[in-house]
Amino acid sequence: MASAAAAAAVPRLRSPFRIAMTIPFSAIMLRGFFDNVPDSREVAAMVDGASRFGALWRIIIPGITPGVIATFISSFNIEWGPMSAAAVLTILPTMIAFVIRWIVAGLTQGAAKG
Repeated sequence: MASAAAAAAVPRLRSPFRIAMTIPFSAIMLRGFFDNVPDSREVAAMVDGASRFGALWRIIIPGITPGVIATFISSFNIEWGPMSAAAVLTILPTMIAFVIRWIVAGLTQGAAKG
């Protein structure tokens, strides 16, 4: 009996099939978003004096941010299942809004002229 209770207490490992399915899915999905960023933006940034890393950080990453978010949500749903993913995705925006309010309240406390 003790071993059955201990086995039930250990969290179940994620299926290797789901992990093997999530990585190529994410790569294929992100490739589409990377392909949608025009090369001319990167070239224009480099002409304006940005390094390759600067062009990546200031031009390409902001252009693919919606794709990264969509890929994260889809991969999370595939990996953790619809029920737990729905629970986390419901709680997460509330937590983020709370943290943002807390940070803004802290930042604006010192902003008043005295």
